[in-house]
Amino acid sequence: MKPLLSNDKDALKASTDIQQRSKDALSRIQHDLEETQQTGAMTLDDLDAQRRKMDGVDHQADRLHDQLDETAYLQSKLGSWFGGKRKKKNSNSTSNSSNKDRESPEQAKNDLIDSSNTNANSKNKKSGKWKFGRSSKKSSVHEDPTISVTIGSLDKETALYRGEHKDEMRALAQGDHEIDAQMDMIGNQLGNLLTMAQEIGSETKHQQQRIERVDNRVADAQERQRKANKKTKKFLSR
Repeated sequence: MKPLLSNDKDALKASTDIQQRSKDALSRIQHDLEETQQTGAMTLDDLDAQRRKMDGVDHQADRLHDQLDETAYLQSKLGSWFGGKRKKKNSNSTSNSSNKDRESPEQAKNDLIDSSNTNANSKNKKSGKWKFGRSSKKSSVHEDPTISVTIGSLDKETALYRGEHKDEMRALAQGDHEIDAQMDMIGNQLGNLLTMAQEIGSETKHQQQRIERVDNRVADAQERQRKANKKTKKFLSR
């Protein structure tokens, strides 16, 4: 245990030293909190800039899906055109085959006419008819200072009225008020940091959700593009 102080003067000096160390510690805490607030403010600015960039990403994702919709529409028209071309080709083949079939009856008809010219009693000619058919920070440096401000066991209220250490006691009491003010300021800083941390957390969560949505939309666009490429290759192979 620490030895008891022999007199009031030593007690005042010890109390003043402890008080000063407490004030210094509080000042360091305030400084660190100020830097933390500055970092938090910069983080919010960065998140705001990132949100604006995400707006641009969303816009580009919309354009990408619009272009894929247009690609699907054009491929549908191309599919109809290629299908019609194939049907026409098949129809022409059928027509050519029918024309070939016509040659034999016509030739037979001509032979019959030649034969009739040499015969006085020619028979009536028969002609055939042919038909063709088409088939989509929370990093609050929450330093909760637990500072024990010890001013000794001296009864200040009594000492204030003792002429021997009156000035020292007043200075000590003033120091206590300053410490109280510092503690209040630190409390306000911590409150501001907590609010800032909540804003950072909320904005971060919101942007995370947006990023996830954009990621899903890009993945969907990749799948649609893959199918479009496959369909184009089929067109080229016909």
